[in-house]
This record gives sequence, structure tokens and C-alpha cells, in this order.
Amino acid sequence: MLIVLLIACILIFSRGMYRFIILVIQLHFLSYAWADTIPMVKRDLFPEWLIYQDKHYSPYKNLQGDKINIIHIRLPQSLYRGDFLQIESKIPVSLFVDGLLVSDRGIRWSLALDSLFDTVQKDEVYLSIYSDRIINASILNTRIITWLPGYSYDVREPIVRSQDYFNQFIILVMLFIIVLFSFMLRLNPKQMAYYFSIGGIFSQRETDDSQAFHRIASSGNLLFYILGSLLTGFLIVISLHNFKDHYQLAQTIQSADWVSAVLSWLKVSIIVLLFFFIKAAGIYLLAFLFGMKDHSGFQFLDFIRIILISTLILLVVESSYYLVYGEGISLSIYKLFGWILGAWIILLFWKLLRRSSLSVFHLFSYICATEIIPFLLIVKVLYE
Repeated sequence: MLIVLLIACILIFSRGMYRFIILVIQLHFLSYAWADTIPMVKRDLFPEWLIYQDKHYSPYKNLQGDKINIIHIRLPQSLYRGDFLQIESKIPVSLFVDGLLVSDRGIRWSLALDSLFDTVQKDEVYLSIYSDRIINASILNTRIITWLPGYSYDVREPIVRSQDYFNQFIILVMLFIIVLFSFMLRLNPKQMAYYFSIGGIFSQRETDDSQAFHRIASSGNLLFYILGSLLTGFLIVISLHNFKDHYQLAQTIQSADWVSAVLSWLKVSIIVLLFFFIKAAGIYLLAFLFGMKDHSGFQFLDFIRIILISTLILLVVESSYYLVYGEGISLSIYKLFGWILGAWIILLFWKLLRRSSLSVFHLFSYICATEIIPFLLIVKVLYE
């Protein structure tokens, strides 16, 4: 606390006083004012977004096809006296007022414009919003809010019911997956325990029960292939929502309502399931050619186990974070999934060294054919 006070004093008695006062305003108006009545959206500021280039401001709408990560908004005092500026972002952004940083890497603000104008003593200010990612209208909302008569400045936040169709899609799919999990658990609890055993991923020897599951084409395993494809497709659709400018795959799965989101999820899941079948056939064939037929079962089913466990954990984190905070960590989760698939190759090579008496070069050639080449294909499709 002493250090904070010392820094505050230094800022007050230096040329940084202006920046400090703005920061205090930001901290005091981080929450919405409470009103007995519903606040009214006075103006959507998207048509007024500006881009600074060639030493002058240009309308954003004329350049929105470019990869833009900073936008500016002109706020004249004569138009917005007595109003609030509301900013909501699905990715972390930084907020500047006349070039001075007032808040770093946030996703939601509500600023009282009266206090801002009185502090800077200007008839108009330029608000700048920056992110290290691409900014567009589907990610960032900027609006002027006016409160109906009778509002007060108590710093409390009203409960706003979200009308985002994608939230409804997430909840719908999560309920479906829970039902599917319950069905599969009642149908075959031993096989469910095998697939979701984290310790089994690293074990060198399988029990007699787990060895019985190593028939790749069994009907019981088919259900888990379907479950793995549904979880993977769900993770991809959530992670790439609103990020069509980052990856080509995201452009093919964009949705406008929850129905199109469900269709995109099913489309991706079917493609993933087909990949599983092709990979299973490839492993079985190559294992026969390399003289490693006895290892094909555990190799493919351990791959499915990695997919099920990793996607389930990532989905719990991703969907929970999305429903509560927005899109803040979606790309991080998406990239982490690729790292997990890469780590699986290293783990498989280590397990084959322990299980097989063949030479290291022979095993490495087998890994290249069955895992590394498909992995490079996956990386190209997911992250291009």
C-alpha cells in the first residue's frame, strides 16, 4: 500500500498528473450506474470509427477489409454531455485517451463522459482502442448510453441477460454432450474408465481388461470415436468464432445464428471422424508393413484417449470462460491443442522404445509414417 501511495504522489507532482487523473476516472467508472429503469442506447459508435494513416484520420468502414488492430473515436463534448461511453470487447484491448494509456488489457468499461471532459478541459477528445489482434465489429462494441430520468451514480452493475445466439449454442451442445456421456457411462463403464484414465496414457503395460478394448473396429470403440470427433469439432468451432481473419479454416465455419453454428459443428465433427477412420486404416496397414502389428491397437486407441481427455479439459475451460468473460483465451486454447498433439508423438515414441526391441531408426521411421506426416497435415489445416 505504501508503494502505491508513493507512486501516486510522484505522479501528482509531476507532468504525469494528467495521466494519473484520467486513470482515477477510469477506476471510478469501471462499473455501470444503477438505475431503476433500463438504460437506453443513444448511439452506436461503429459508423464513427476512424483509422489514423498518412497523418490524417480516415473512416474505418472504407478500410475494414485490412488487418486493423487500433481504432480511434472522436468524442465531442457538445454531443455527449451527460452520457456514458460503453465499451465491450471479446478480446483484451487497451484504452487510450488523447494518446495516454488509461487501462490495459480489459474487456469491459463504462465511462462517465462528463467527468472525462471536465478532467481534460477540452471540447473533444480522441479515444483509441488497441489490441495485438485484429479488431472488427463482431469483436468490439462501442456505444453511447444515456440514462432515463431518475438515474443515480451508485457504482453498481445491472444484471443484463445475454441474447448472444452463440451462448445458446454452447449451452445446447454442452447439454447434449452431458447426455451422451451419461448414456455411454451406463452402457460400458469399464471402457469409459479406460478412455478417460490419464494414468493409462503414460503406463507401459495394459491390464487384461484394457487389452480387450484394443480391437480398433469394435462397435464399443466406435462410440468413442464419435464422441472424440464431436468434442474436437466443438472445440474448433468455439475457438475460431469471431476469428475469421486469423485462419482460413475459421472462414468456412462462421455462423449467423445458433442453427448455422450447430451445422458448422456437425460438419467439422464429421470431417474429424473421417480423419479418425483414415488414420486407423493407415496405422493398421503401416504397422503390418513395419512388422509392428501388435502395437497398432494401443497406438490408435491411445491417440483417441489423448483426444478425448485433452478436448474435454480444454472445452471445460474454454466454454466456461466464453460464457462468463467472452473470447479472451480462445486462440490460446486453440494453439495449445496443437501443442498437445505434438507432445503425443514424443510420448508415443518413448512408449514404443519401451515396448519394442526394434532399432531406434526403425521405430522413428514408423513414427514418421503414422504420426508425424499426419500431424503436419493437421497443423496445415488448423493453423494456416
